[in-house]
Amino acid sequence: QNMRATPDGSWAITWTPWVEGVANTMFAVKLPPWPTGTPENLGQFVQIPVPIEPMAGMASVRIRFGYAENGPPARFFCTTRQEACTTNGTPFAFASETQVDTACASGCVVDIPAVPRRVVY
Repeated sequence: QNMRATPDGSWAITWTPWVEGVANTMFAVKLPPWPTGTPENLGQFVQIPVPIEPMAGMASVRIRFGYAENGPPARFFCTTRQEACTTNGTPFAFASETQVDTACASGCVVDIPAVPRRVVY
């Protein structure tokens, strides 16, 4: 129906007709607190640092990443272009492009350029 919040935004109240076919009912819903702080710029990437431990025989690394809304998560599509994305570019590279891996023989931290407020795989 039509939910209304209390003036302080802590609760919302709504009237619902025939809940489960039994009766008209009024619901009160406790709302979570509003976010505080400065909101991030949603038009810029958020850098997610991924620490990588040194491994025998590993000289360099790159990370594939993507989002489920662009295709199967295991395919690592970071855009609607149906191609895997890697951390080796500015801000990223597609798998078909020339790759320049991050040196990581003694361990390193690789940043994933993620879209804010999305789940990255």
